[in-house]
Order: sequence, then C-alpha cells, then structure tokens
Amino acid sequence: MILAKEMNFSEIDKRIISKAMLIRRCEQKLLELFKEGQVNGTVHTCVGQEFIGAVLSEEIKSTDTIFSNHRGHGHFIGATDNLEGLIAEVMGKVSGVSSGIGGSQHLYSENFFSNGIQGGLMPIAAGYAYKKKIEESDGISVIFIGDGTLGEGILYETLNIISKWEIPLLVIVENNYYAQSTSMKSVIAGEIKNRAEAFNIKYNQANTWDWRAMAHSFSDSFSYVRKNIKPIILEIETYRLNAHSKGDDNRNKSEIEEFYKKDPLNIILNENKKFFKLEEDLISKRINDAVTLAQKDKNCNYNIKHKRTESSIKWKKSNYESDVVSKLIYLSLNDQFKSIKKTILIGEDVEGEYGGAFKVTKDLSIKYPGKIKNTSISEAVIIGMGTGLAMNGY
Repeated sequence: MILAKEMNFSEIDKRIISKAMLIRRCEQKLLELFKEGQVNGTVHTCVGQEFIGAVLSEEIKSTDTIFSNHRGHGHFIGATDNLEGLIAEVMGKVSGVSSGIGGSQHLYSENFFSNGIQGGLMPIAAGYAYKKKIEESDGISVIFIGDGTLGEGILYETLNIISKWEIPLLVIVENNYYAQSTSMKSVIAGEIKNRAEAFNIKYNQANTWDWRAMAHSFSDSFSYVRKNIKPIILEIETYRLNAHSKGDDNRNKSEIEEFYKKDPLNIILNENKKFFKLEEDLISKRINDAVTLAQKDKNCNYNIKHKRTESSIKWKKSNYESDVVSKLIYLSLNDQFKSIKKTILIGEDVEGEYGGAFKVTKDLSIKYPGKIKNTSISEAVIIGMGTGLAMNGY
C-alpha cells in the first residue's frame, strides 16, 4: 500500500501503481538472479506491460480462474500477490508455487494456471468456464494470449465454441507487436477486431499507456462476461521494453527508446520520485527478503512422487453380454449418465437421433437433455474442453 500523501492519485490509482511497481522490480530482480546463475531455467519478463497485471488485481474475484502464458509473472502477481512463491519457483525451490519444478512458465496456484504453449490453454480455459456456466456460478475464466497466438488454429476452434455455446470466457490479447523477433505486421493478416466480429464475439480495445482508460475497459469487460454469460475479446496494445527472453533483441533501438520514454511507469516514477520513495523501499525490501528466504530453501526434487487423490469414478469390469462393440459402448455410456451426474459428452455427430455413424449415442441426448452436445470438426477443442471440465470435477 502506498503510504505517501495524496498527489492527484486516487486510492485505486495508488494500488494499481504500487502493484505495477512490484511487478517491475520483481522482473528486474529475476533478471539479476539469472545473470548470477540462481534461476532454474529461463525467464520471459513483462517489463513495459506491468499495468495489465496491476489492473487485473482490481477486477478478479475469488471465484474467477486465470489462465496465463510464458510471459505471465505480472498476471500471477496481480492475481495472487504471491511474490514469494513466484520467486522461489523461478529459483527452483521446493517452496515455489509448483514445488520448483514448473519454473517461470508453469505457475500453479488456486485458480491460476500458466503454460508456455501458444494457445494450448485456450480450449482448457473454455472447458473450465463452461462448468461455471452449467452451475450458474458468478465466476468467469480469463485467458491471456499474445499477438503471436493469432497464428494458432486452436485459437479459432475455441472462439467458435465459446461463441456458439455462450461460454463466460474473457480473452485478453496482449498485443506487443512482436512474436519473439518477428513483427506482427509481417505475418498476421487483418485486424484482431475483425476476428472477433467474424465469430460474433464482443470486442473491446485499450492500451497500457492510458492505463486509467484501460482499467475502465477491464471493468467493462469483466462486467459484460459476468452479466451476460458470454465471451468477450479485449485487445490491449502494449510494448515489452526488454528482449523476448534474455537474449539478443534485434528490434530497432530508436523504437525501443521511444517506447521507454512513453512508458507510463517510467513517467510516473520520474515525475514523483519523492512521492513513491517509501513505496519503492518497501517493495525492494519485500523482494530482497523473498530472495533471501528462497536461497535458504532446498532445491526442487524432480523425482518427487505426489500422492494421487482418489477419483470419484471407480473402474469396473463390464457385465454386459457379448455383443457388437458399438452397442456395448452405447450401454456403457448410458450407465455412465445414469450413475454419475457430472457426466458430459461433447463431440462430432453425437447429439440428436442420428447418434453418429455407428449409433453409439443414438438416443442419449433425448434421455439426458443438455448432457450431450455437438461440436464442429474441432478435435483439439474437444480434447481441451474435456480437460478443462475434468479439472473441474466433470
């Protein structure tokens, strides 16, 4: 919490700026630790994009679920404020949020998941959010993707499903103009807005340089998904001031310098040094204390064997008489729907009287309305949504 006196900043402004400062100083510390050989693996920092995670912290509820990507430290701090767990994780310590095994790109906390595969979490987030729709929860799912993910087919499979099924998923596209070193303009056709319109999904746009307006766009987007139980795409124009990871940066140096000058956090801190001095000191102490604590901790153990939780589903041998395989599958599915309420079947040609070419689901959608749904020919989204639902107990 910022302790200085009022200087044209509201209390919300102060909280957001403080969180942005915390994220930046953390990222800078992680880069220092990498140079010293104290980081387990790699890091992709969000320096220049911190206000996204900072604004996120003002909007999420405990019932929401965040899905992030390889550049997710800011999202994690904004969502959880667990700076200590993040630093320990990236340093490969057992007290890290993923026991030191996940590293920078694989962060796990209650209602927070990240993964480095471009677009890989899109259908999983959709499946997770679909559960919230089924159970009429006020919680929503939020997924962060970058402009580079616009080339992934799994993204469009998921956009189609979340639109048709009106799934409460907030898709935030962090458009920082580059996929590693490749300019978005050189490889991506059309506009992000037009992609949203093609799938009949509401679209909002903001940028990190006008962070107060961005905060309003966040609020509007969260409210829309909660109220209407529909998806939305929020594009945020931003710019990373550091290299993609830690290596060379072949972007034009004068371009980087221009964005460095217009960076809102740089401007705020340069113009209000005395105002934020105490806050800077408190943040530095918290980060240094977290590093010291992690240094004393044990390194992760890749051979650790986690105890498996007992599944609610018990496997059993079939008692059916010998018959054609398709009928046996049908009978088994029927028993599944009768005995376990949290059963959902999604796929191609499974809903309706047709029941697929082999009649495996023939009348099941009539017997169990709402439990069986047709999808487009989208195998990746079927598997991904199934994973998201399974993570939620289905």
